[in-house]
Amino acid sequence: MGQPWADESLRLMLVDVQQTHFWALIRTFAADGRSRLFACERLETWEAVRAFQIKHGVLDTAVLVDSGHKTDDTYAHCCMWGWFAIKGTEARDGFLVDGEKVIATWSLTGSAPTRFSPAYLLPGSVKSWTEVLSVSKALTTGMLAQARGGRLAGWTVPKDAPDFYLAQMAARQFDDRKKAWVTVGKQGEHLWDCERYALAAAFIAGVFNLPTQQTETTNTNANT
Repeated sequence: MGQPWADESLRLMLVDVQQTHFWALIRTFAADGRSRLFACERLETWEAVRAFQIKHGVLDTAVLVDSGHKTDDTYAHCCMWGWFAIKGTEARDGFLVDGEKVIATWSLTGSAPTRFSPAYLLPGSVKSWTEVLSVSKALTTGMLAQARGGRLAGWTVPKDAPDFYLAQMAARQFDDRKKAWVTVGKQGEHLWDCERYALAAAFIAGVFNLPTQQTETTNTNANT
């Protein structure tokens, strides 16, 4: 992982916040929607998250932090460094826009994402509010399932991806009997969450021409 890619046009970092630590994932995208896992790691502090971002050259505006846990703390750090917050919602069939249901992975209501101010600001904050992107849990889950199943060509994982990444990606499986996605094992699915949010964020950023069939030779150093 972490190799330069001549076709890279977007580098996104997703952060999953836990009570005592963090999981961070970086995925790079080409303009046509092809993408590669670039880096992932467990981190212990907000400062370590910031250092991971800087180490891998991710823009502040390309960092998205899941605000489902420790919400005010997450908003405060997003304000401090100019990051975005992202939150999954139960919009199974999409979102209402001007009173009509729209099948979309993220909320299209209004000209800008919803803005929230934290209960407190940290010294040196660059903003007094953060933009919170609302995305559909069900639809982002479906997007990732298509990507991993090869229906979105060009979504790749390098052969040297760490074991903890592979274990977490296997932690969410579709139960045919329940007709629902379920969590298996005790390793958690934090990086799985990061991957589905990365796809949604790429769409939001304008990388929306994800190819639906293979049109060129795949990365020989990666597996779909």
